[in-house]
Amino acid sequence: MNIIKKKVFVSYSRKDEALIIPLVELMRASYAFVFRDSDSIPKGKKWRPELEKALLSSSRVIVFWSGNARESDWVRYECELACENQIDIVPVQLDNTEFPSFLKEFQGISLVERMLGMDEDFFRLFGNGDAADIILNELANRDKHSDPL
Repeated sequence: MNIIKKKVFVSYSRKDEALIIPLVELMRASYAFVFRDSDSIPKGKKWRPELEKALLSSSRVIVFWSGNARESDWVRYECELACENQIDIVPVQLDNTEFPSFLKEFQGISLVERMLGMDEDFFRLFGNGDAADIILNELANRDKHSDPL
């Protein structure tokens, strides 16, 4: 897969972390750098400035959207910061939670629709590899049509 190497920031609810970790690891195999707060901020650093610095230096923000993300003030803050700084946002729908109006403006990826035939529990347990492939293929297609950094 020919993907232009870019820095990606991942926004998600900690309650979805078990699902996000394998997706991020698979994405890291194709991207130069994928920032996920839990394992990208060095111990002993103040996390808020590190998080903001990483987001602002990223070429895009992948927002893993779910019912949990909808309830997260941090996910909303990260989306607002990306919007204010004109950083591309790729919303990824993890469950049947509808995208809010501020994310509907961006072309997103619905893993729920793409994983038809799998119920949500099965997807959460076994669909990680397929989900990562879907995300990477979508990003590769978008990268082919965008200007390199």
